[in-house]
Amino acid sequence: MAFYPTNVFFSGFAMDELRPGADVEAGLEHVKAAARAEAVSTIQVYVQSVKNDKTRSESYQTMSKYVEEVYQQFSSNTTIATKMDIPGLKIDSYKKGNIVAAFAYVKKSDLKRQLEKQITMGLTRIETQLDNIDELMNNGQKMEARKRLEPIINEFMPIEKNQELLIAVDADADAESLQLNDAKALQQRYAKMRTALKNGIYVALHCNNDLFGSSYDTMTEQIKGNLAPLGCTFTNNDSEADWIVTINTAAREYSQSNFGSVSTFYAYVDSKISIKNAKTGQIIYADELSIKGGDTNDYIRAGVAGYKELTPQWSKIIKEQIQQ
Repeated sequence: MAFYPTNVFFSGFAMDELRPGADVEAGLEHVKAAARAEAVSTIQVYVQSVKNDKTRSESYQTMSKYVEEVYQQFSSNTTIATKMDIPGLKIDSYKKGNIVAAFAYVKKSDLKRQLEKQITMGLTRIETQLDNIDELMNNGQKMEARKRLEPIINEFMPIEKNQELLIAVDADADAESLQLNDAKALQQRYAKMRTALKNGIYVALHCNNDLFGSSYDTMTEQIKGNLAPLGCTFTNNDSEADWIVTINTAAREYSQSNFGSVSTFYAYVDSKISIKNAKTGQIIYADELSIKGGDTNDYIRAGVAGYKELTPQWSKIIKEQIQQ
């Protein structure tokens, strides 16, 4: 270990004595894990000492502040546990008689280069994901965009951990080498996208529901209620909408049957639907349904029965289409 001075290397050593008949491989794995833990512990102590160094605390606090702002705003209910990973850490092990030992080490200059590389890779990965989500938003696919954006918050913390390590390892670390500005820009971009998506999907729902000369508005309200769990916001302005849903429905008398003193009235509700992606102007779905309803009172109530069967079918189709 004299070849691994502490001013050049982080290191850890572990040794154990095997009992008679003990599994050698298991013993080696045990001391390797212990050596790694000691090396990591040494680095963590070193990181903490840097945090307490008043001459360097400003850059560290500046870095942390960026990440904390994002986490305080968006992750109050999220618990993130990050296991310290030391890139480039090597572990040598050996056995002599019933003694097993392991030595874990990493050169500080090598660790510095690896950390810079990992910070760059982490930021690039986040940027690529945000670009893809941006494209989904521009195409009106807010549900998919929201689903993909949610887990990205977890990817900022490993970058901060690598920045902490880099500050500890490199006495000359500055905002440029830590890529603080790039990290802050991505965090702010994430925040803006999160805000843009928090109101969910904007739907312009246009329903013309005729029930023998009257408007059956109940179907419109029930469809809105069925879509509410998706986080939909409804608007009358097509220019604000992500999706434009148009439904035209009319009830018509069909037949009357008599059985003794009881008459049953039957009516059909004939309906057409179109679902348009407002961003692209493309109609992604169009169909027609005719639903038969019956009631012993009159054709109006028979028409209501048809509307009650029609409503969940259209709701299901709308859900399926706007979540694609």
